[in-house]
Amino acid sequence: MKKFSILLLTIATLSFWGCNKSCMITSTYNVYTPVYKSWDEIRNSFGSEQPQPLKNIGNMVILGDRLYLVEVDKGIHVIDNANVGQPVMLAFIKVPGCRQLSVKGNILYTDSYIDMLTIDATSPMQATLVKRDKDVYPFHQYEGGFSDDATKGAIISWAETQTTVKEDCSRATQNQRLTQRNQAGQPQTFMTTTNSNTTASASGNTVKTEGPQAISSSFSRSASIGNYIYSLVNHQLYVFHQTAGLKSKITLNNANVETIQAANGNLFMGSETGMSIYDCSSPENPKQAGNFEHVKSKDPVVVEGKNAFVTTRMDNGSGFNELNVVDISNIYFPRSLASQTLTGPYGLAVNSGSIYVCDGNGGLRLYKFQNNLLSKTKDISTTPAFDIVYYTNSILVKGNDGLYYYNATQKDNPQFAGKLLFSK
Repeated sequence: MKKFSILLLTIATLSFWGCNKSCMITSTYNVYTPVYKSWDEIRNSFGSEQPQPLKNIGNMVILGDRLYLVEVDKGIHVIDNANVGQPVMLAFIKVPGCRQLSVKGNILYTDSYIDMLTIDATSPMQATLVKRDKDVYPFHQYEGGFSDDATKGAIISWAETQTTVKEDCSRATQNQRLTQRNQAGQPQTFMTTTNSNTTASASGNTVKTEGPQAISSSFSRSASIGNYIYSLVNHQLYVFHQTAGLKSKITLNNANVETIQAANGNLFMGSETGMSIYDCSSPENPKQAGNFEHVKSKDPVVVEGKNAFVTTRMDNGSGFNELNVVDISNIYFPRSLASQTLTGPYGLAVNSGSIYVCDGNGGLRLYKFQNNLLSKTKDISTTPAFDIVYYTNSILVKGNDGLYYYNATQKDNPQFAGKLLFSK
């Protein structure tokens, strides 16, 4: 995240008057001023473009031979993923304010700042907007609580300038604290206040989503079950029907929910304090079933059968770096089965008891869970790894400088197959 920075360059003068000591200092600050685009401009800028460089990749979703990558706040890369390690860029769908993505068939569900979009990506270079649900999401919130001025539109970038001031030393220290708290960098979360819930349809197209289920990376903030899309925004869960739009908004019991996965007809959410399970037998009104608590840590969760696999990462010295296996055969009473200490884990994926863990700067590691025993098998790669998707005997890993492909035909001995670089 781009944080507001303050550069203290020089001490200009030290002056004394009588018996009282006075300190003056000259400071140079970097100031970030929000650049706005009107709602009309934003809503009229949707469309397909030629493939664009990968820069700030968020959620990754795979369905069939297609890979969809969220370019945070910019749009969606559409990639032919048929040959492992040999991706072919097909198109870029421009969606300002995009951060989340669910895919059902050729239909994409994503956010555009405060709107929810339904997109037909059958022909990626001619993607069409099926429906736009307006004003259903809250405004973006930035570092220090700074948020959009709704009368101006949405913040699309930040203009950086410098200013130099001379001030009392104690005042300069105070200004530094205040400025760091009140100025803003790149988007971090969302506000908790919302706009009106009006819905507008861009066309009368019928949404058809039959076929296999999409697979999302472990840091996804959006999931789908049947005809419903579930979207995490801070501590609230937004429930959309694929054709009827927003159906409900639920305040979650855990305030800092970060990830969501759908499995066995339920929702599994990772937060800073634990894994929450929500029963979706009533799809428009999920209810919390059970909760697996831990000391404050960062954690995503994935599910296979009757087990959930959770990584926890220390946050500012709090919590533990661990891989946890949790029995979810009774969703109301999840219980710990096993754990292993890690270096600094992020995302993970699982296939038939083989667990692929992105251990941050420690690289990609393989663990096995058999007969209620969890053990490390091998280090697959020492290249830093942060998020992952397992799909059809293949693994896609997000690193610092690109996406790494592995052939996992031998699931316990994945082999590097290729790389898709990020643009600098």
